[in-house]
Amino acid sequence: MERNKTVKQPGGSLKTKPKVPKDKIIIFIVAVLVMLIFILKQNKNNVPQNIPVRENLTEESFSPENAFPEDETAPSAKKVSEKLPQILELGSDSCMPCMMMRPILAELTAEYKGQFAVEFVDVYKNTSIPEKYKIRGIPTQIFLDAQGKEISRNSGFMPKDDILARWKSLGYEFKKNPLPEKQDK
Repeated sequence: MERNKTVKQPGGSLKTKPKVPKDKIIIFIVAVLVMLIFILKQNKNNVPQNIPVRENLTEESFSPENAFPEDETAPSAKKVSEKLPQILELGSDSCMPCMMMRPILAELTAEYKGQFAVEFVDVYKNTSIPEKYKIRGIPTQIFLDAQGKEISRNSGFMPKDDILARWKSLGYEFKKNPLPEKQDK
């Protein structure tokens, strides 16, 4: 059995402090770790998947014209007669701030489709991209004009309102697309 610890107080009096058993501390730490692992797995399973993601992006293959895979969920520059400004999100599927950005990027993709494009690139699957864009941390959002030239960047989590404010400060003002009407059955 562990003993209480006697501590000398300023002024010369003695005070007894109970000592916390080590096994309780270990149990607490294990419980916190289990909860964190559970939360991370739940968040990873709930990540929206309707953001364009490039798996094997190379420097040669990256350009605003071919920035999106051939699918219907991405606002593609090929489907629009003019090129669009773009947010390039450089991150990872295993990074917590990156996972927090995914729903925001999905909302922006849906709400501003046809006005600007949003793309996510996993820097661990596309290892040449961080060097090309001189990335120091993830997530990093790179704002590109319609010609693909970088006009601004942000490192770290960026809320939706801040993204829209950044576009506005760069001279772009986008109008939210009307939401499709829900059909009652």
